[in-house]
Amino acid sequence: MKKIIMAGCLTGSVLFNSCNIIQHTPQEVLLDGYYRLTEPMEESKNVYLEWKQDEMFLIPVGENDNGIVDSLQAETMRFPESLQEVDMEELSLVKPSFDIDLITVLFKYRPSEPSLPKQMNSDLSGAIYTGYRRDYFRIGYHKVPTGEYRRQVSHIGYSAGVFAGFGATAVNPWVTSDQISDEYEGVVFSAGFAGLVGLNHFTVGMAIGWDRLLDQNRRHWIYQNKPWVGATLGINLN
Repeated sequence: MKKIIMAGCLTGSVLFNSCNIIQHTPQEVLLDGYYRLTEPMEESKNVYLEWKQDEMFLIPVGENDNGIVDSLQAETMRFPESLQEVDMEELSLVKPSFDIDLITVLFKYRPSEPSLPKQMNSDLSGAIYTGYRRDYFRIGYHKVPTGEYRRQVSHIGYSAGVFAGFGATAVNPWVTSDQISDEYEGVVFSAGFAGLVGLNHFTVGMAIGWDRLLDQNRRHWIYQNKPWVGATLGINLN
């Protein structure tokens, strides 16, 4: 239980600090590149985002322009750090990508077995996750006490994919139907599916997986290849 409480506190701390980073350093999450722009009452279109010092530019890219960017186009949108007055509504940018994360499973919920009730485990584990991700950014300006309008970028990402890795689990008489008398930490191979929410470089999510004990007692382990549901915490690698 103490491990689960500590894991929950760590998750909350990561989320709080991630939101602070997003609010104060948009260039770290909104990088130069191609995005899909959505404006109020307008059709969505492809744009290229470029940072020049503290200014952000959105340069239109035609559907048939093969990704060619013309920075001289009159409709290029400019977003300085601050403005004296603003009449622009919030805009939305979407960026799809291939996601690679290093994740750990904070805890695993295992259904009941004939010899044991439902279990909540928080054993050490690590895995590589890959999936399809979509990041959503909102760009706008908010008024500060000085009367200026400061640029504000908010961000969240969603991802779905698969993972595989290794972890530890308690092996003892209770989880082997009394087929062994020793108690030790066994090594398991884990794999499954996960859905993640990304905040800056960190991710949290839910997973459905299966474990396979890798030693000679796997034939006795009651959770061998049995499904579990868990919560994950990770860091984006790309």
